[in-house]
Amino acid sequence: MKYLIFFVLASLVSSLSTNLTKLELQNIDEQQTSLKQKAFIVLKKKCNTCHATKRRVDIFTISNMDSLKFEINNQVFIKRKMPKGKKIN
Repeated sequence: MKYLIFFVLASLVSSLSTNLTKLELQNIDEQQTSLKQKAFIVLKKKCNTCHATKRRVDIFTISNMDSLKFEINNQVFIKRKMPKGKKIN
């Protein structure tokens, strides 16, 4: 009988921790989506202003920003080449 109670309790704990993990993962996914949308707003307002007129090939979209994230980081934060001009801070 002790083993049966232990098994049932262990199963409940395992089930609860699995559900908790799924909820935590869903919450993390929602936070990342929100962060991605905020980052895209910055790219759209600050970067696409010039890229849309001067470099039409390099317009940032929500779908291509993931593949360009290392280049964006390199140009903006490491080399500090972007943004050019005094219009955009």
